[in-house]
Amino acid sequence: MTSRASLESMQQRISGKVKGGVVVLDDAVLADGTSVTVLVEQAEIVDPPDVPIEFDAKGDVIMTPELEADIAAAIAESDRGEGTPWETVRAEIFGKR
Repeated sequence: MTSRASLESMQQRISGKVKGGVVVLDDAVLADGTSVTVLVEQAEIVDPPDVPIEFDAKGDVIMTPELEADIAAAIAESDRGEGTPWETVRAEIFGKR
């Protein structure tokens, strides 16, 4: 049986941020199949996007045709005045000031 001390010595702390529902590591690359446990400092549960967002190895968004179409539809919705006003979004994100 492995002791807690030896398990802790095998662990490594790696930080990152969630982008598009995917954890993107800061300055680290893990081998495929590496087992991980994710602890979050603060979490907000959100609905997954309608269109999956993909990232390249640097963490930049890959602009797929589906994502481009989704963005174009959102812009058209906003142009028609069907979007949510910035004041409402700001209040939801930062609280009422």
